[in-house]
Amino acid sequence: MKTMLGIDYGLKHIGLAYADGPLARPLITLPNDATLFPKLKQIALDVRAQELVIGIPEGRLENVVIKFAEEVKLALGLPVHLHEETLTTKTALANLREIGAKRKKLANDHIYSACLILEDYLDLNK
Repeated sequence: MKTMLGIDYGLKHIGLAYADGPLARPLITLPNDATLFPKLKQIALDVRAQELVIGIPEGRLENVVIKFAEEVKLALGLPVHLHEETLTTKTALANLREIGAKRKKLANDHIYSACLILEDYLDLNK
């Protein structure tokens, strides 16, 4: 199976997860700033990512994420798949609250959203 890097885009933070099998694993949250692309490229190299899956929301951020996906594809030179991700952040937060996660873990909602996006993509593309 190909190693996949899942990305949950946020205006302030970008959540990353990866999978080299059927389950996604949380990686890291990166600040959405000028350091993003060099860090993202290094992480993709570290996990030996072969493809990227970026969650695409409905609504006001949709065009922003499409532009981001194009920039990522150029910067990393990897295939990019856009995957519908409506409500993944809310689902991730609800799941974390349900298991009694502490505030620090709740702050990593973008990482867990990236896991949900990536796992959903993998399930649909078996």
